Amino acid sequence: MPISTITTPRLVLKPMCSDYLASTHEYASDRETCKYMLFLPNDSLADTLDYLRDAEAEAAKEQPSYYEMAAFRGDTHIGAVSLYLSDDRSSAELGWTFNKRYHGHGYATEAAGALLRFAADGLAASELLAKEQFDLVLMDLMLPNISGERLIADLRTRSDTPVIVISARSMLETRLEVLRLGADDYILKPFDLNEVLVRMEVVLRRTGSAE
Repeated sequence: MPISTITTPRLVLKPMCSDYLASTHEYASDRETCKYMLFLPNDSLADTLDYLRDAEAEAAKEQPSYYEMAAFRGDTHIGAVSLYLSDDRSSAELGWTFNKRYHGHGYATEAAGALLRFAADGLAASELLAKEQFDLVLMDLMLPNISGERLIADLRTRSDTPVIVISARSMLETRLEVLRLGADDYILKPFDLNEVLVRMEVVLRRTGSAE
């Protein structure tokens, strides 16, 4: 599942791309900073550009095998954190490297923790929807580390499983967007349980999933 951005109290994590060549090479060419990194340091800008292009191509895949995220403090690119998944996606290896000017402030721990939480929550939900068969999915939009909209869009690339969204977000634009993404119904919070049950019956009947 591709990532857009991950936010923390002080940082924004964005997928690595060639736009960050100069700022990446500043720390990616530092042998002391990168001595424990698998694919770094890079001796030339060309090597760093190849690394960024590979990361960019991987991030665009439907099921990336690794994630390379640039860490931003405001508008400043200060480092990166990575997550490499095992072949069966049951475990992962975490790594990070930061510009030495930003060492000692806890940025690496903050970025690594955010990416781990994304893996534990967002990837787990996506993998569950990808591997298991459900008659119906009840989806909240405000999930930790990943949006319900992204999960719906991801699900629709591989399945017609009916989805009912239950959310406190009442804006008409949000509801229309979610329905266009592939949701079958949208229920506003607070809700009546009997109404939810009836809507579930209707959606299951309409989609042919009811037994």
